[in-house]
Amino acid sequence: MRWRADLRAPVVIALGAFLALQLLLALILGLGGAGVGAPAPSGAALFDLDPEAVARVSIAGPDDSEPLVLERGEDGWTLASLGDVPVREGQVARLLDTLGELRRTPPIATSDAALARFRVADDTFERRLVLADQGGEPLVTLYAGDSPGYRRLFARPAGETAVLDLPLALADLSNRAEDWIDTGLLRVEPEQITAIAGDGWRVARDGEGWQLEGATEGRSADQHAIDTLVRSVANLGYRTLLDAGTESAHGLDQPVLELDLTLETGTRHYRIGALDDGDYALRSDHLPHVFRLSRYDLGELLELEADDLTVVQEGATPAETESAAPAQLN
Repeated sequence: MRWRADLRAPVVIALGAFLALQLLLALILGLGGAGVGAPAPSGAALFDLDPEAVARVSIAGPDDSEPLVLERGEDGWTLASLGDVPVREGQVARLLDTLGELRRTPPIATSDAALARFRVADDTFERRLVLADQGGEPLVTLYAGDSPGYRRLFARPAGETAVLDLPLALADLSNRAEDWIDTGLLRVEPEQITAIAGDGWRVARDGEGWQLEGATEGRSADQHAIDTLVRSVANLGYRTLLDAGTESAHGLDQPVLELDLTLETGTRHYRIGALDDGDYALRSDHLPHVFRLSRYDLGELLELEADDLTVVQEGATPAETESAAPAQLN
């Protein structure tokens, strides 16, 4: 038949051979590309990460400010960029676990323009996370950018061009010190407090109750109010740390409140000064740091007087109870 003869024509044979050669080359290049420099397939682990090998975490924001730096020490993680204050227990470990569980997703885009548009370029990003070993060698570098939804971030591992949609939030990669520091450095078990003294008053533990010094005649210690005071002082919190600076810079040379604590294990002296922005600075003689507290942290401690910790004694005369009713401690 004629069509069989046409198939044996030199032009047809040449075209068929050329097509077969193209298919063979595509197969060879495809197999070779899967093993040399190509990203792992979707669903594979994003990072080959050993959490124990990580000794330093650096998180930079979109501006030119210094990155937040966390370092592993003998006693745990500290905030190296803020006077080596301890980090909240377990917070770095949770971050490393989250990163270790990340899986590759299908690329959203790969062009240079897309990297800038999604804010995951080397010089345009919302966060740049670097995990390094003890010698400072980077183990992981991740650029995080815009968020397309709840707990989702566009991100890109350094050295790659693919923009990924990962189950992360910017809060996981916060570059704010107050989101990392241990806010319990001032806390103490209430049972450890045996006495507290302020301006014109002092409470001291007496068996199962408390004695009060400084109250108006005819008034006696209000055990419930004093218990509330002790719990407030024992659980005193703060927002973040301030640069040590000079005492006058934080109002500590003219304190608005001083507290002396007697504990079963020693003593503490708190000096509290007013900051210009409405917050307060606190320095304790048992720590090298200066703490920033809000008005909420201090509660009613600023205006506390001895009579706020009292009740009228039974049988007291009217003259002894003429003073105004004391405010209640939160």
